[in-house]
This record gives sequence, structure tokens and C-alpha cells, in this order.
Amino acid sequence: MLTKEFVQSRYEYKDGHLIAKFNKGNVKRGDIVGKSLDKDGYKKTSIKNKKARIHRLIFLWHNGYLPEVVDHINGDKLDNRIENLRAANPLINSHNKVKHRQGIPPGVSYHSRDKRWQAYKPDGKKRIYLGYFDNIEQAKAALC
Repeated sequence: MLTKEFVQSRYEYKDGHLIAKFNKGNVKRGDIVGKSLDKDGYKKTSIKNKKARIHRLIFLWHNGYLPEVVDHINGDKLDNRIENLRAANPLINSHNKVKHRQGIPPGVSYHSRDKRWQAYKPDGKKRIYLGYFDNIEQAKAALC
């Protein structure tokens, strides 16, 4: 079982990212971990030989426990700033998805790190990324 102390011993937190305090394989001390996405579009890494979602590790790093669901308040799965994460249950999480979608079509999200809109199309269990755009209208147009 992961603990706050273990996660803090391996990573530093900065602006929604976990930064490695170790060298192992392709990961070097000072690297941001979690650059790849899992099948659901969340940033992931491997810890103790198991896959782990970055937003859950960040929540644990700050709060010392893992709730049933760690919810992205603004609905952007790539925005892992602690102020955007909250403990939730599946019902709360599903309500948040409805609020986020109002006016924003599926396949469009705001990428807070780059301060740009992102567009993607689902392809089975994967996403085909269409690019980053300066405004939501351009991202919506890319879906067509």
C-alpha cells in the first residue's frame, strides 16, 4: 500500500507535476514523471511495479490518503494541480462531468499547462490527438 511518506520520498510536487527524486531506467532525477496517458486519458507512471495515475499520487502526496475517486474539479484530466483535485465518490464525479460538458463538446478540453485548447477524437480505447488551439472555436472546428 502506498503512503504519503513513500510518495514524498520519491517525488517532489510542483504546479501539478511530480518530479523524480531518483534515477531509474529512463527516469532521471529532476524529470517530470507521468508524460504518457493511460487508456482513459489520465497521466500515468509506474510505482512499486504497478501502474499509478499521477493525479491520485498528487492527492496522496498532499493529503495522506486516497479516496474512492479523485475528481478533477474543472473536468480536465490533464490538469493535476492540487487545487483542481478533490476527494469524491462516483456520483459526485459524474455530476462534474455533466457541468464540464455544457458548451464544451466531447473531444475538446483546456490544457492548463500550455494555456491552450486541445482537440482529440476517440478511437476505440485510444485518443487521436488533433492538436492544440488558441481558442475553443478552433478546437471545435478540428473535430469536424
